[in-house]
Amino acid sequence: MNRPRIDHKPGEPPYISVQQWEACCKQCGLCCFEKIIDQRGHPQLTREACRYLDIVERTCRVYHKRFETGEVCLKLTPEVVREADWLPEECAYLLLLKEYPDLQLET
Repeated sequence: MNRPRIDHKPGEPPYISVQQWEACCKQCGLCCFEKIIDQRGHPQLTREACRYLDIVERTCRVYHKRFETGEVCLKLTPEVVREADWLPEECAYLLLLKEYPDLQLET
């Protein structure tokens, strides 16, 4: 993981830029696979990847316009990641939020 430099004042939430946040991604591609809810109510990844995911390179072929494609592509912000129960434990975003639970993106 590209660990960003995070400076913050005591008593204030830490902030990083959107570019720093996105640079943390290890590009495992797991967030690009469809999910289903199993009988116990737990999310499970399927073998069905988004059609724009390059399986070998683990990169999105349309990353710069991924939210305009009509596919269900979820923008992984700190708020979304905190609520997502389907991301793998080794997800760089999850690991960063374990260290900085109040992390915010600069606006």
